[in-house]
Amino acid sequence: NGDTPLHIACKNGYDGMVKVLLEKGATINQVDKNGDTPLLIACKNGYDGIVKVLLEKGATVDEEDKNGDTPL
Repeated sequence: NGDTPLHIACKNGYDGMVKVLLEKGATINQVDKNGDTPLLIACKNGYDGIVKVLLEKGATVDEEDKNGDTPL
């Protein structure tokens, strides 16, 4: 389905795992089959702590999913 470990961590609210994956070089703006980035997934699921980490690490805020939605 195109999910990376970072996508899965963002979907499930695993703050610590998100930090570890980013430290290990996970691609922060990788899109899944729905066009969702990790940031968009965290926003959709209300994981504010993960959103903050992703933004601090430089996640793109204007990437659109297949429906034209962005994290903004």
